[in-house]
Amino acid sequence: VVRGKAAVGWIGFCRDATPLPAIAVPLDHHGLFPAVLSRKITVRGESGNLNALDYLLLASLGSRFGDLVVAPIKVGEHIIAMFAAAKPSGVRLDGLEQIAEATGAGFARLMREASR
Repeated sequence: VVRGKAAVGWIGFCRDATPLPAIAVPLDHHGLFPAVLSRKITVRGESGNLNALDYLLLASLGSRFGDLVVAPIKVGEHIIAMFAAAKPSGVRLDGLEQIAEATGAGFARLMREASR
């Protein structure tokens, strides 16, 4: 979830049931999360090309190798949160962008209903 100059972990899971640590990523440093905020699209990075913070996030998600994928959750054009996913290199990650889009639409609907 985007909170000021940081993205903080709200919920997460690993397939092997490893608990995820509390995560906060600064948004005022170079990396995938700030790139998502400025471009407003999904971005990907390979483990060998990530900066230290992005690599630390990849490792926190249970992977030392592979790709880190970050997708925006938008309400209108405003990014309120992001999905971060670690995946093995060469493995397709289908549907993340559609899930992010549907999540944004769900949040927008909740916000409209709450304001009535």
